[in-house]
Amino acid sequence: MKKYLILAFACLAAFGCDESAIAPLSGVYPVPQNLEFATVAGKSEEKLESGLRTFAVKLECAEGTFDANFTADKYFLVPKTYTFSESAGTDGTYFNTSWTPKGGSAVKVKSGDLKVSKTDDNYEFKAALTLTDSKVIKIHFKGEIVYEPVIEALRLPSLLSASAQAQADGSNIITVKAGTTGITATPGEYGVTIGGNGNYISIDFVSSDATLHEGTYTPAANGAAKAGNYVMGYDTEMWGMTFTNWGTCWFTVANDTATGIHIESGDITVSKKGTTYTITVKNDDVFAEYVGELGL
Repeated sequence: MKKYLILAFACLAAFGCDESAIAPLSGVYPVPQNLEFATVAGKSEEKLESGLRTFAVKLECAEGTFDANFTADKYFLVPKTYTFSESAGTDGTYFNTSWTPKGGSAVKVKSGDLKVSKTDDNYEFKAALTLTDSKVIKIHFKGEIVYEPVIEALRLPSLLSASAQAQADGSNIITVKAGTTGITATPGEYGVTIGGNGNYISIDFVSSDATLHEGTYTPAANGAAKAGNYVMGYDTEMWGMTFTNWGTCWFTVANDTATGIHIESGDITVSKKGTTYTITVKNDDVFAEYVGELGL
């Protein structure tokens, strides 16, 4: 038994005296540079086609400048932990972010999480980030960043119908109906029957042909509208009866029953990318937008 104990102690002694058994850590992990920021040198926001927004923030300290770009789903920089991304477009990521030392050149960030905290308009950033030159920076910012509220258009995700009808003067009335989720459209012999619950818009554009062209459409009365106009909402008499909410109108639907108001002012803008249209209605009563195809 003593023989085995002696051998065990001999082994321990051998390891304890061998200085090369544990490799030195010096130089293996870079020492982080601690950077304290208190100055916001600039900021900007941009809305993406997806509805997300990007937020550029420039911070300054005595040692240099930190430029960060975030992607979030609100009109302000949302408090959360942002992960690195090569490009914009994903909620909760930061991208194209760099550190520029005083008198030096910008070096981009390649990894690391960036935590953003917020109380009212008071923000705090914390992160340990690795740069493309393998250096590590620890950033800390605490200060005020103010984002003004942005009134967003009500999204109309459902295309209820789209049609073109030739007119006697050679123009076409292009009618587009689009609604919120919860609105139903049932085709029938006399057109589309709208039901469900929510809101929808019916727009009568006047076009020179059977195509809805890009541009800004202005209001005009029924019978006086030309290409480039939309027909204002109106009521009409036929067969001794009054028919309400023709032309361009905004409807609220509750339990399959619709009530409408005339749209008589404000421009309606139409843009197109590929086969996808963006139709935006904005006046004192309505701010709504449809994005999608029309199938005309």
